[in-house]
Amino acid sequence: MEIVKISPPQKNELSAKVELPLSKSILNRQLIIHALNGTLSELNLPETLPEDSLLLHEALNNKNEKVYCGHGGTTFRFLLAYFSLKKKPVVFEGSNRLGNRPAEPLINALEQMGHTFIRGKENLFPLTMIPAKEIKTNSIEIEASHSSQFISALLLIAPYLPQGLIIKLKGKTVSEPYIYMTIALMEKYGIKTEKFFDGFKVKPGEYKTKVIDTEGDWSSASYWIALASLSKKAKIELFPLDEKSIQGDSKLLDWMDFMGLKYHFNKRHLYIESSGNSSSVPSNLDFSDTPDLMMTMACWAKAKNMTISMKGLETLAGKESDRVKTTQMELDKISLSKGGLIAIKESIETHSDHRIALAMSVFGIFTEIEIQNPDVIRKSYPGYWNDMKQAGFSVDFYTTSMY
Repeated sequence: MEIVKISPPQKNELSAKVELPLSKSILNRQLIIHALNGTLSELNLPETLPEDSLLLHEALNNKNEKVYCGHGGTTFRFLLAYFSLKKKPVVFEGSNRLGNRPAEPLINALEQMGHTFIRGKENLFPLTMIPAKEIKTNSIEIEASHSSQFISALLLIAPYLPQGLIIKLKGKTVSEPYIYMTIALMEKYGIKTEKFFDGFKVKPGEYKTKVIDTEGDWSSASYWIALASLSKKAKIELFPLDEKSIQGDSKLLDWMDFMGLKYHFNKRHLYIESSGNSSSVPSNLDFSDTPDLMMTMACWAKAKNMTISMKGLETLAGKESDRVKTTQMELDKISLSKGGLIAIKESIETHSDHRIALAMSVFGIFTEIEIQNPDVIRKSYPGYWNDMKQAGFSVDFYTTSMY
């Protein structure tokens, strides 16, 4: 088993200039849009892609009848909708964890259109989809309380359906900013979405041929913002980020004050410094629209020896791990003395979840921390360990026996 050992920078001070990975939420939507309008090869892609985006890109270029989705919920759900437009059967494969994550609401919506599915025996995989020869209906209902990705997947393909699509939502809609991110991107590519009281309507059309710069990932920025807040003194620069972002996780800007930070933008560069003071933390942090920030803020609060109340955590059980459970499990390995010194009893297990590795790394500003299976970060932030090293942390890898 591989382990990464992280030790603090000198004097526990942080100075860094970090080029963040592109937002995989935006990038994955752009990949589908460019595949649909036939310009996938014209999309400017970095040399290193997050694993989810890499698998999505490979599948969209894939002429085979089998598609591998890895651990990626977005990858699988977007591809499921995309390949429903094709005329030949497709077999989807993925990890055991992905095979047990929610998918039925999207499958049921596609079945309403006339598509047929053959599910695996032990979990969802292998899942075979046999696309309908003709779409039965352009009006479908979908349960919206499990994941916003189901709605985004359908919205993205809607212009390419013969009569467009009317999507009626049932239940309480979760992670709404991700839906509106999809709608905003579609509009940039020339497709408008009509919103009505319980759903959306998209008319038939085609995405315009254009290239839009993708901004950096605000979820990835959260780890640096937490590190800056926890350091004795911080001065960091993060880019490329938009101040008026379509990413819900830009909510972090509203939290800078109580995290003891001040910031300003210059073009797409975010400059952050320690402010020397902080406002009171809200009595209740709501993660309904920003579930990916929960783990960062839980680790931040633990490091500050602070109790915070959290709500809006309903969707986290169905992520790469059961994130409330696994976060608590790993935080239980960390203890704080009365003097604020942090002791870590044993190495951190990632539970095959990239956000555990990334969020738990913030304790490295105080003390040495060891994290198992560090390659898990490839899913969203492949260059993170190198970025930490460039910022002055000691980052070493070694292999140990599992027994």
